[in-house]
Amino acid sequence: MKIFESFKQSVFVSKEVVKMIWGISKGYTIYITLILLASAFIPIFEAYFIKKIVDSLTMSLSQTIAFSSIITYLLIFFGITLFSRLIESQHNSMQVLLGNFFQKQINQKIVEKTTSLPFWLFEDPTFHDKLDRVVDQATWKPLNTFYYLFDAMKNILLVISVFVVLYALHPLILLALIIFAIPSLFVQIKYGSQWWNLIYQETAESRKLAYLQHLMSKTNDMKDIKLLNIKDNLLTKYKALYDKLFSEQKSLTVKRYFWEFLSYLVSDLVFVGFYFYLAWRAFEKKITIGDFTFYSTLYLRGVASLHAFVKDLAGIYENNLFVNELIEFLNNPEEEHLPQQKSPTIQQGFEFKNVWFKYPKTENWILKDISFKLPVKNSIALVGENGAGKTTIVKLLTRLYEPTKGQILLDGKPIGSYDVQKYRQLFGVAFQDFAKFFFTVEENIKLGDVNRKISNEELISNAKKTQIHKKIMSLPKKYQTFIGRWYHEGHELSHGEWQRVAIARALIRKAPIYILDEPTAALDARAEYHVFKQFKTHVKGRTALFISHRFSNVKLADKILVIENGKIIQQGNHQILINKKGRYRELYNFQAKQYVEKKD
Repeated sequence: MKIFESFKQSVFVSKEVVKMIWGISKGYTIYITLILLASAFIPIFEAYFIKKIVDSLTMSLSQTIAFSSIITYLLIFFGITLFSRLIESQHNSMQVLLGNFFQKQINQKIVEKTTSLPFWLFEDPTFHDKLDRVVDQATWKPLNTFYYLFDAMKNILLVISVFVVLYALHPLILLALIIFAIPSLFVQIKYGSQWWNLIYQETAESRKLAYLQHLMSKTNDMKDIKLLNIKDNLLTKYKALYDKLFSEQKSLTVKRYFWEFLSYLVSDLVFVGFYFYLAWRAFEKKITIGDFTFYSTLYLRGVASLHAFVKDLAGIYENNLFVNELIEFLNNPEEEHLPQQKSPTIQQGFEFKNVWFKYPKTENWILKDISFKLPVKNSIALVGENGAGKTTIVKLLTRLYEPTKGQILLDGKPIGSYDVQKYRQLFGVAFQDFAKFFFTVEENIKLGDVNRKISNEELISNAKKTQIHKKIMSLPKKYQTFIGRWYHEGHELSHGEWQRVAIARALIRKAPIYILDEPTAALDARAEYHVFKQFKTHVKGRTALFISHRFSNVKLADKILVIENGKIIQQGNHQILINKKGRYRELYNFQAKQYVEKKD
């Protein structure tokens, strides 16, 4: 019963598929529907005129008839055949056109949806499993459902037409056809469901397999693979995982087609019995040879259409198990957008008020009762060991996540009450794990503020602030050079040079608050200090928050927060904290000692 309940739900999804495809292209949808319906009646006419030709030829053996009448039937039959070929050609071309158009539109919908979803989903492996299935199946599974639906309509119309004709011959023939189609339907639904469950269960391992393949074909990782001599180790992992997935899918496929063969065998036995029945009726001269040809042809077409109809239903069911996930994905709640609101401004500044936070689906608290103020036109540095919660504070401030408990206020108002897109326009942000956009250098930097026109003078000025201008001028097309190896004309930068581009991108935004989350980790100490000094000058009169492990940069902040195990354990400026016994002085002295030892 569970299978049939699931089947019922799956058929319901078909309505959403038709709405989806109708919304993408009404013209193509109507045209291909008319083609499919027209093709439903062609086999009946073909069989009928074959009967007329056979009967005429049989009659000619015993009596004189005009050959012109046979020619007439032949020409009509030829015309029907040509029309059938035309319909088939139109059907195939429309499938290609609709498929290409649908692929473009559905991919666009997925991209639009993906970029509108809350950020926390992208740090959830379960979401990535679902996203992989959606991206892998979305461009063709809904179309398959659509074609199965209308193919089912065509086949059921043909089956009904055949049933009407065969009923006149003997009612029990219909009963036999229907009864022996049921095992086939059951097999198709059962194994369609099992195939979906298998693909669902294998998604995580399929992603691992894709990662191993990506790892062994990625330029940046190849040097490590060769130097560590781990090719054989990775290949062993790849082969073992591939063999496991293949074995599971092979086992289910073999079972499915074995039972499908048995279900068809039962139907074929009925077909043989029907042929014996027809032959006996013809032998007894109760039907003509043309009738024998007509009924046998129709029976073959009817059985084929009935089996096709069963496969269509099973195909709808199996495809819709995947399509249902696409529909769920497209119905995912998006980040709340309140376009009618005005862009927020900063008069007083930000306040974290008793903020607690743990990541979704986890139990450990990352932040524990954090409270501090970030006044307007002030700068704050966050200090602490890795995993202390520094980057989490940045994610909460920029609303990539919402606090689990407590509030974050802007000028005394909860930041959740602002439109999220307009709120984020307040920030110029550069992360340590920054994005690499494989565009031109100019496009890379100007992406920092796409809402205004940026002059070449401003572009160059920001590049100079991050000490990347000289490198850019050495590139083949200077600021018009594509960076990254994605394109043939692309020119690769070092990681540190990419970081400078990312910081220039953050600084070019005329934002009231700037955030640097360890974006200079790949730079040497001198270069990093210079960038931070330029950063301090650039943000003068604005609000700033930055994270750095180098205390020479931390000293530039008006206020320093020392974070440990998700709590603020010290706060104050550099001089106040260095004069106190505590974690800040301990970390500062340790780094100073390490620097002296390296210098010696």
